[in-house]
Amino acid sequence: MNNTDRNDASRPISIWRWPLILGIASAVGLLSALIGDDVYDVLSWCLLALPLIMIVRAMRSAQ
Repeated sequence: MNNTDRNDASRPISIWRWPLILGIASAVGLLSALIGDDVYDVLSWCLLALPLIMIVRAMRSAQ
């Protein structure tokens, strides 16, 4: 079996793409909450809400 026979879903980046994006977004959200006010607070709320939005979306699509 060579690399051209592999399914795209079996590639590590395909598996870990969304967990990495959500982890980085959460880390940036936490850091922005610590370093500033006003705009940083809005950025923090948006980035920290992203994992929750994705969870609700996944639960609704599973039904």
